[in-house]
Amino acid sequence: MTPVHGQINPAATTYTDIYECSTGMKAKGRIRICEAGGGTPTYRVALIPSGESLSTEHYLTYDKAMTANGIDSISDIYLNSGDKLQAYASSSAVAFSFNGYETET
Repeated sequence: MTPVHGQINPAATTYTDIYECSTGMKAKGRIRICEAGGGTPTYRVALIPSGESLSTEHYLTYDKAMTANGIDSISDIYLNSGDKLQAYASSSAVAFSFNGYETET
């Protein structure tokens, strides 16, 4: 098992990759989402299979509202080789952090 980590603080209303599973590997982990601006933004997280483009069926959550200075978490996320996690927020005060492990397929 190899620990993996991805962090982003994307620009508002911009889709940004958090993490992409390495070739020949599979991964399991969780995402933490932190609102650091005192507002009540919304966010989206998608798991996009290798070779595909973002589509409605890929969303794990869509326009989820956050509380001011709140923290959310999405656990038990499984990725196959080449799959990626992508995030979007209505405010630049939202940060995303993926922590997990990769193992050989």
